[in-house]
Amino acid sequence: MDETCLGDTATRSLLYPLFDHLIDGSPKDRVWIDAIGQIYFQPFGLYNADNPTYFSFNVDTVSDIKHRNPALAKASFHTVRTAEPRLYLIINGTMIGPTALSPFHTEPVVNIQYTPIYVGVPHAMQVTYHAVARSAQQTLWTGGGFVEPFSYGGPASVEAPQNNLVSLPMPPPLWTLADASGISSEAFAGFAEQKHLDGLIDEIDKLVPKTGYWPVKTTGTSETTNFSFGDGGMMENYGLIPLWQRKVETIIVFVKTVSPLNTNAGPDERSKGSGIDAYLPPFIGYPVQSPGTFTGHNQVFAASDFAAVTHKLQTAKKAGQPVTTTTEHTVQRNDGWGIEGGLQVQVTWCHLDRGSAWECQLATDIRDAINRGIIIFCCMVRSAIFPTTRPCWKTVLN
Repeated sequence: MDETCLGDTATRSLLYPLFDHLIDGSPKDRVWIDAIGQIYFQPFGLYNADNPTYFSFNVDTVSDIKHRNPALAKASFHTVRTAEPRLYLIINGTMIGPTALSPFHTEPVVNIQYTPIYVGVPHAMQVTYHAVARSAQQTLWTGGGFVEPFSYGGPASVEAPQNNLVSLPMPPPLWTLADASGISSEAFAGFAEQKHLDGLIDEIDKLVPKTGYWPVKTTGTSETTNFSFGDGGMMENYGLIPLWQRKVETIIVFVKTVSPLNTNAGPDERSKGSGIDAYLPPFIGYPVQSPGTFTGHNQVFAASDFAAVTHKLQTAKKAGQPVTTTTEHTVQRNDGWGIEGGLQVQVTWCHLDRGSAWECQLATDIRDAINRGIIIFCCMVRSAIFPTTRPCWKTVLN
């Protein structure tokens, strides 16, 4: 495959850069992020370990940032290619908890969102974290709004914001696309958190990304806490929470799963996550939790909708058709994720699975390859920029 193709990166081994970074003495919490940057971003000029680059939305947002911050006049920014309309990028991560207390008892994890314009958690949430190894605990606020990506990860302001402008000290090492993508792909962080009593997992926990975080407050000041972060899939794997927070009414969900849909599983079995992707039941009233995930607070649709959705998917698969169905729902209020109830939405569920009617039309050698397990999965999520009612501070660096 041509090296300029995005698909070429999927043919490369991630193990070699992981081992290289472990051996060369790199900070352990950077090993995964730097390996992701090297394999998936560096071939396209989007990652350079010796010369990290900021990212933003377009030339106008970069110009605005530099106007407010003359010290960044010569700084480089990656921007979205806007020659034609594109999907708005939202990268999902999970805030696990304050690093100093890790490992924790099972606490509510929090969804954090990285976008070209803003980074943060839209809804304010107070969490008390309890350390497993000792009696220490800490109650912290998370969320409340956003900051710009170039100023994320640094110390908090010592002054309250004025006219939607906050003054911050110069940030630590730049926050890059590889940082956001690395956090969003670090699935082992969930296993490390759930299996924290195992010595090997404690070593893995040292690899979990860590950075400074402070909540966005419209009054008073915030304190910076070093937080541990993990894969967005610790909470949910579809990218749906950010869409409902933004009140998106029409959504296409690609259920990217390793679990084939069992057409013989009854409603009770499906509600327990048997024979269906385990991320689906929690959204529709059944809090299934698979290893490494924290999905117990994800309900946004009535449990009475579950049987119909899953039965329609099964019917499509039995007919040999794409495992797809479109359903309408009323969003249920979810205070934990700041989702308002009452919104009427239409969701097209695309459960990635085999379709016999389509496979029969393929050449014999391709059908044989599929039967041997050589299957390619793709995914896509449509989203929208967040309404401006949520605080999103512009920044001046001192």
